[in-house]
Amino acid sequence: MKIRNATTSEVDLIAQWRAERAAWLARKGRDQWGSAGLRDTAFLERVTSSIEDGETWMLTKDGEPIGTIAIDHWSDPGLWSSNELSDALFLHRLISPVSSGGRDVAGPLVSHALGLAAQQQRHWLRLDAWSTNTGLHQFWIRQGFEYLRTVPKVASGALFQRPVYGDGCIEV
Repeated sequence: MKIRNATTSEVDLIAQWRAERAAWLARKGRDQWGSAGLRDTAFLERVTSSIEDGETWMLTKDGEPIGTIAIDHWSDPGLWSSNELSDALFLHRLISPVSSGGRDVAGPLVSHALGLAAQQQRHWLRLDAWSTNTGLHQFWIRQGFEYLRTVPKVASGALFQRPVYGDGCIEV
C-alpha cells in the first residue's frame, strides 16, 4: 500500500465514497454524513480546497485508491481551546468505499498523520467525531485515540486525541 496526495480529479470519487458510506450508516440507523451533516455542495468545496492545499491524502493498493483522509490545522470553531489548536494536527474525512471493509485502511493513514505531526513538531492528533455514533467512537479508540469530551449540541462534537510522541507513537 502507498499513500500519496489526492488530486482534484478524485473529488468526485471521494464524494461517491461519502454517499456510499452515508447510505451504509443510514441502514445502521445513523444519520452521519446524511441530511444532518455537511451538505453535498459544501462537502465538495471543502474537499476541493483541502486537496488544493495538499492536505488530503489517498491510500492506494496496486495503484487503486482504497481510502482517504484530510490532515490539517483546521477545526470547527468552538470545539477546541486555543492551546489545543496550537499543538495539534486534525484528522477529517477518513473515508473508504464499503468494498474496502476488512482492510486496514485507517492504520496506514493514521501512521502517516503521526509522521506529519512529528515533522511539524505537533504533540497531538485530534479529531471530532459524530456524537451519536458510538461505533465510530470505538473505532477511534482502537486506532489509539482517547475520548476527551463531548461538546453539547454539536452533531460532530465527540472529541478524541492521540499523542504523537510516547508509547506506541513516534520516538524522539
